[in-house]
Amino acid sequence: MDGPEEEEEEEEEEEKKTDSNPIVPPLSLLDEEDENFNFDIDYLKNIAGKHGKATPRTVFLYGCIQARDGLGLPPRMTPIIRKSRTIKINLSHQGMGDELAEVFANALVDLPEVQRIDVSDNRLSDEGVLRIVEALMDKKDLLSLNLGYNKIDGEAAEQLAHYIAAESCPLKELALSHGDIDDGECVR
Repeated sequence: MDGPEEEEEEEEEEEKKTDSNPIVPPLSLLDEEDENFNFDIDYLKNIAGKHGKATPRTVFLYGCIQARDGLGLPPRMTPIIRKSRTIKINLSHQGMGDELAEVFANALVDLPEVQRIDVSDNRLSDEGVLRIVEALMDKKDLLSLNLGYNKIDGEAAEQLAHYIAAESCPLKELALSHGDIDDGECVR
């Protein structure tokens, strides 16, 4: 039977273990009702991966939970969980909307080996398309992008033009069929 002294020693050992990482406080010490508590994406990236940064799946799931000022979005893992080794992500006709598109864009940055992305017909407006295109700027292996049946306005059109005009743009195929792009956006 453990005495009070042995229990205190065990507690001290546990404290030493949790104090070994000064950057990230142990979860048991966090008070989520504390007004100074800020559980944001950077904090998640610190605590999520024991061997590095958070995985794209973790970033996506956390983004779904934090969306709408903490009210959350139903997490659809289809965007980032691939059942087999594949180079394409097909999210067409998912009714994603701009909020989920932004969450997807945050996870997309670190998804490896993605050569084809289809986000056609997802109720995306300028904001959602812009976030996705921004996330693609550093993806050197992306060959095909389908943004058809979405609304592409000013900022997204400019970012898309900047992306495809860049010498480092790897795209071979860009589909914008039935995309709501006005003449003004095409001229820019």
